[in-house]
Amino acid sequence: FHRSDLIDQIHEAVGPHGVPPRRLLLEITEGTLMTNLEQILPTLHHLNELGVQISVDAVATGNSSLAYLTTLPISEVKIDRSFVNKLGVTPKSTAVITTIVALARALGLRVIAEGVETISQQNILHRQGCSSMQGFLFARPMPGHAIPAWAKNFSQSAPRVEAIGFDEDDDLPRLAL
Repeated sequence: FHRSDLIDQIHEAVGPHGVPPRRLLLEITEGTLMTNLEQILPTLHHLNELGVQISVDAVATGNSSLAYLTTLPISEVKIDRSFVNKLGVTPKSTAVITTIVALARALGLRVIAEGVETISQQNILHRQGCSSMQGFLFARPMPGHAIPAWAKNFSQSAPRVEAIGFDEDDDLPRLAL
């Protein structure tokens, strides 16, 4: 986001492969976003015009106001693992997650919980209205070529997940809880 040629780099990366920019999701941490908002804002708007989606990582972990969620061209927010790993331990973590999920939904943003490692965390998040999650409960990091085999095995061996498939709007892998 600090590179003056980011837009050109995106065009060079996706153009030869025929990948539409709407299939890209770029992630920026809340801290980086808020520290350099004036510098980053024109790039965010240009990316939005191209159809590139923006995800804000580590929401509510810094000293920023959540008001930026109402004005910036973002598509998704991520609940930081620091809140997820305290689920079931401190009531305040559940309250923060409930608030983030409700705010994101009200603003039409996707919300994803990071760092889900236990079925208990998954169940609490699901009850709070967060159905998109990532973490070691589902898989460890893996190379792209290993994903199809993982998806097949995961969908056959994981009764806690109703379906694994592709989002019809963007063909991105999605797990349905």
